[in-house]
Amino acid sequence: MRPAFRFSFVAISLLALTATSFAEDTNCVISDRQKGDKVELIARLKNLSDVTIDVSLKLVNMRCNKKIPFRTVIKSEGSHVLFELSPIHPNREWKYHYEFAWKSGHNLVGKPKAFFYRLPYLRFKSRVTQGPYGTFSHGTGSQDEEAIDFLMPVGTKLCAARAGRVIGLRSDATLGGVNKKFKKDFNYVLIRHDDGTFAEYAHLKHDGVFVKIGQEVKEGDAIGLSGNTGFTSSPHLHFSVFYTVSGSKRITIPVTFKSAYGNHFKPVQGGIY
Repeated sequence: MRPAFRFSFVAISLLALTATSFAEDTNCVISDRQKGDKVELIARLKNLSDVTIDVSLKLVNMRCNKKIPFRTVIKSEGSHVLFELSPIHPNREWKYHYEFAWKSGHNLVGKPKAFFYRLPYLRFKSRVTQGPYGTFSHGTGSQDEEAIDFLMPVGTKLCAARAGRVIGLRSDATLGGVNKKFKKDFNYVLIRHDDGTFAEYAHLKHDGVFVKIGQEVKEGDAIGLSGNTGFTSSPHLHFSVFYTVSGSKRITIPVTFKSAYGNHFKPVQGGIY
């Protein structure tokens, strides 16, 4: 008679919301699938094409066909088998426990190119409500240290600050406010640049995204509408340029903008541009 095998798992997404009343970012979902005596771990990407995933494992009487701890970069939508687990001694009890974390984007090859960005909005002047290392949410350790928040009414048209390819988007979030329970409940567009850096346009309006995954955009192309979703104190656009080093860490880099008059500047808190 075939023995009854027992297995267990715990999956923890470091980017997932725990409050069921808020919309969860499901652009990357990681799950397991049992095939006979073997188990596959699968990543499913929707509205996301570039992601870094880390997985750690605790195994009892099992082996993995990939090196653990496991890190991978995926650059396309759809389902991707990350690795396979199998029993060492099939007639004995086997168990597995895994934890994972994911972040949009991936690491750089080389250094970022020097680039002067255009302002990410059209025919409008905005005040910077929070600059780099701002105390509200851009402090050291926030992974948004070099981000910039531009104050603007909900529904303001946004544009690409630099040409690139759309690699991530979300538009289903509806809630926002000063409480940190809203921290992951925001809409966004992510664009990959030709040097491997990424731009994040965040807190967009519900259903306020104009672009699609894989779409090439030129500098100045309309990409969506500003909003007030997520962890916000007022309607604004959160803009940052970053690269990703692991499934739980990204690094933002300083951004220099160009004006219509040809001069270059770095926005400061309280400035109007």
